[in-house]
Amino acid sequence: MKRIALLLIAMFVTAQAWGLNLEPLSMRFTPSGRDSIRTFRVSNTQEQSIAVRIHMTTRELQANGEELRQPADAEFMVFPNRLFLEPGQTQAVRVQWRGPASLEREQAYRIIVEQVAVEQERPTDAASSGGVSLAFMYRYVGAVYISPPNARPNIVLNSAQTAGSNGSIVEAGVLALEFENVGTGHSVVRDAEIVIRGETLSGEAVVYELNTQDLRTLAGTNLLAGARVVQLVSLPEPMDEATLEVNHSFSLSR
Repeated sequence: MKRIALLLIAMFVTAQAWGLNLEPLSMRFTPSGRDSIRTFRVSNTQEQSIAVRIHMTTRELQANGEELRQPADAEFMVFPNRLFLEPGQTQAVRVQWRGPASLEREQAYRIIVEQVAVEQERPTDAASSGGVSLAFMYRYVGAVYISPPNARPNIVLNSAQTAGSNGSIVEAGVLALEFENVGTGHSVVRDAEIVIRGETLSGEAVVYELNTQDLRTLAGTNLLAGARVVQLVSLPEPMDEATLEVNHSFSLSR
């Protein structure tokens, strides 16, 4: 019975999550001018009324590909930032950039649209009657980019380090490839290919060819302007770093 109850709860969460929509999921702003104010649409396709709140966060890409977020509501005006939507209702939400009117490179943020938790109690005094209280939270996470004119990505390979080089803590037999977007705009890395040439510590010449399947950290990553990401590559044998030659190619999409 417990397993059935958990299954029913999972089905309820899945069904409800589809009932809250955000459009579009990605929006580009300019630091000033008409496009510093953009409009999103939040929809309720459920058969019950829902309450929604909207807030903004920063978006920082860590070297391991994970994303770090911090509150950024002070840099935007969101109106309205709280909604009560009837079944089938769609509400326009205006978002205005309030940061600097001039930027040297693109700034990335998140718009978070969350359904306010709904408590279901049976009966009213659950604590005294043995009833239950369930709270579910559903959210959409959208992308916001504040882009200066002609923002463009430029992704370069900064370094290729083997274990122990320059105080590296990378395990033996692992090569750390650090890529950085030194451009002014973001880009998603597609169809990544890397060819590694060099010699093992015993002097044997080797060549390793890697594709998207081997490059899970790099491939598919949205490399934000100014961000760095480290792709770890496991090598069959440790290599002499002085002989390393790394060639890479990939396509970029926005």
